[in-house]
Amino acid sequence: RSLIECIIVPRLTKDGFAVSASRVRALIAKGNIDGIKALVPKPTYEYFKREAPRELMDRIKSNTGRH
Repeated sequence: RSLIECIIVPRLTKDGFAVSASRVRALIAKGNIDGIKALVPKPTYEYFKREAPRELMDRIKSNTGRH
């Protein structure tokens, strides 16, 4: 008997789509900050609503790679 237990947790979905960082980045790249509200924790959403992360948002918008 193994001492390690593995529990598979179903992936979180919203409106039939998997919640993923890629989806959140795509919404940010489109300038749809309100679209991430249902996908991220409240502090994360509030962070992106502030002016402080503009440099980060610009980097996300200009990224043409997978991540």
